[in-house]
Amino acid sequence: MKRQIAALLTATVLPLAACTATSAGNSDTTPDPAASSPTMAAPSSIAPTAPDPVRSSPSGTVATSTPANSATSSSTTGATNSSTSAATTATGDAYGAIPVAIPDTITGAALNAANAAIPVWRNAMRLYDESMQNPEDKWETKIRQFVGDPAAITQLSLVAAFAKDGMHQVGNTTYTAEVVKAAAHNVQIRACVDASRVDVVNADGTSITGGSAKRFLWEFNLDFYPDEVHHWLLNLVTKPNPTKPC
Repeated sequence: MKRQIAALLTATVLPLAACTATSAGNSDTTPDPAASSPTMAAPSSIAPTAPDPVRSSPSGTVATSTPANSATSSSTTGATNSSTSAATTATGDAYGAIPVAIPDTITGAALNAANAAIPVWRNAMRLYDESMQNPEDKWETKIRQFVGDPAAITQLSLVAAFAKDGMHQVGNTTYTAEVVKAAAHNVQIRACVDASRVDVVNADGTSITGGSAKRFLWEFNLDFYPDEVHHWLLNLVTKPNPTKPC
């Protein structure tokens, strides 16, 4: 088991790797939210009212999105260097301050969706790091506040494997991100993942990550679940194949 996990970490560096789906050319593929969890409803085809403010991590802070325009349009962008508006308001710690640019072509309902989904993504990235740094703690309730299946199942499985084999992550991942697609119930984020300060060690404190790329692109899919809470969840992380450096 230790050899298998070490091989996985050597190939991908980040614990995020085990929570990803590989895609050779279709990074926009999204899961069916209806199948992500028995307790979650599928995203509605009718635009909901503006989501409630997103509750942040256990630190107790609350991250809210910036106001959106009143128009109801949906826009997409595939370029990371397109003209962008200011990122949504960042609050709290380093994860709450992760820069996420929104192209100025995204307006109306799509902009409102992006502003609501970004704090959820930021909190998910915080919990990914924290769960790998302290895998022996109980993480399911915290992770499922911001992460849906299949991403949640895979991350929780990796955390359990780390705890069983006495491994943990050292250091924090950093990100620079941009919204590449947004609609009323779906937001996709492309991020440059910087793992240059991240390592994974065994019970003896020996590194088992090996040498591999430290900065690369990942894509994250978030869907809106119109249940009684009206919330967004990160439910898929996509790794381009071959790996794209950034």
